[in-house]
Order: sequence, then C-alpha cells, then structure tokens
Amino acid sequence: MHVFGVVGRARSGKTTAVRRSSRKLRNMNYTPKFLSSEVMFSRKLSKFGKIPDKDREQLTPEEIEQLVILGSKRREERPDYWIHLLQKDIVSKNP
Repeated sequence: MHVFGVVGRARSGKTTAVRRSSRKLRNMNYTPKFLSSEVMFSRKLSKFGKIPDKDREQLTPEEIEQLVILGSKRREERPDYWIHLLQKDIVSKNP
C-alpha cells in the first residue's frame, strides 16, 4: 500500500488535484482511496452543532472558517493531530 498526502490552504485545489490523480491511477489499474481530514473536521463540528452536516461544496465561508479554527486548535494541541486520525482510519480499514 502507498499513501500520498496532499496539503494546502482551504480552497486551494487539493480535492480537485486528488480527484484528477485518482482518475489517472484508476486508468493504470490502481485502486485509489480518498481520505479527507476535512471530512473529519466536518463530522466533529456537525456533532457539536457548529456547522450543519452537508457536503464540502455547500459550506458557507463562515462554516469553512469554523473548520479552519478547529484545525488550528487541534494542531496547537498536537501538530500531527489530523494525520494521526487519518492514520488510525487507514489502519482500521486495512488491517
């Protein structure tokens, strides 16, 4: 298994780049899986009533700001907080 990470500022094209790369990988007979820390942010915030549970493309600028605030707070607590959660998710789905 190979794991590739794509990082960058909000709305900088990360998801677009991953989707395009995934299409090319599928054409080469690989089976890419898309895991997003943003999905984890959204789940946590919607669980606490900070934002509604909806797709990323439907988030308002204010809701995106809540994601940025949460991400920053978690990274202050532990710089690899979100990477650690993604790693746990990958391991749980690929024992």
